[in-house]
Amino acid sequence: MRNHAHGLTAVFLISLLLFCPVSLAMAQEAYPTRPIEIIVGWPPGGTTDLVTRIFAEKWAEFLGKPVVVVNKPGGGGMLASKFVANTNPDGYTLYAANDANLISSRLGKKDAGFDLDSYRYFFSLTMKPCFMVVKADSKWKSMKDFVQDARQNPKKLTYGAMMGSTNHYLAAIFSKAAGVELVPVFFKSSPEIATALLGGHIDLGTMVGLAGLSDSSLARIMAVAEEERVPGRPEVPTLKEMGYPVLVSSGDVLCAPKALSDTIVNKFVAAHHKVMDKYGKEIKQKLQKIDLEYSFHEGNSTLKLLRQKEEQKVVYAPLVGVKLK
Repeated sequence: MRNHAHGLTAVFLISLLLFCPVSLAMAQEAYPTRPIEIIVGWPPGGTTDLVTRIFAEKWAEFLGKPVVVVNKPGGGGMLASKFVANTNPDGYTLYAANDANLISSRLGKKDAGFDLDSYRYFFSLTMKPCFMVVKADSKWKSMKDFVQDARQNPKKLTYGAMMGSTNHYLAAIFSKAAGVELVPVFFKSSPEIATALLGGHIDLGTMVGLAGLSDSSLARIMAVAEEERVPGRPEVPTLKEMGYPVLVSSGDVLCAPKALSDTIVNKFVAAHHKVMDKYGKEIKQKLQKIDLEYSFHEGNSTLKLLRQKEEQKVVYAPLVGVKLK
């Protein structure tokens, strides 16, 4: 009797082992069967949040299930990055991130709990120009005016940034290139920087995109940190043409935990291409209204671009007070 029971148990276990891979494959083929959450590591209203919401509704149309944006701010994007890196790679928790989330937040940390290799990259979504902005009624009519004032008044003029973020790096690199000493004032999000600038609480806003300021007559955009003037703002000069060799940009990417299957990635990428085929013009117009450009790169190219940005941030880390270990 006991041998018979052992035999039944063995048969059951073997059947289970044979059935599980088939069940997993069937589940992946059927993906998605429930709502998908996309984590954003910043509060609502920032550029990454806005970009994700622009796409989420469209992705849902072609995936057949809701795509829900979930904001998980904290630690300059580090909280969300660590959460996604360690979550179940089933395709129902994805990550809309930028280089501040994936790179800046962990520089100088002994054990951040994630790095660029912790994720499976679907594609890149945007290129975000970085701007230098002052109030419209500011006494500074150009960056030349601002720099001259900053040199005459070291450690008197302030700029707004998020600690360790791309706009923090921009301000630090610019300060070195221009030979000025500016005082940082830190905020949790780009909208907070915009509010502080318009309220006269800071002198200069270093903005990744122009969240909250795109259509504002209250702000003066004085420079962009790109190789060439951006198409949506041809009147805005580059820092480079002013004599400051400062090139800093950011971008949004969609990724997931590293072990996510090819089947799920391919389904989502296919849905994204359908979105762009149907809504591409509309989406690009919406992005341009917040001074962003659509920029698609497939997964491997996205990772390559992020590695290049990581190298740049490592070089300039000491300028923002990051001690690499």
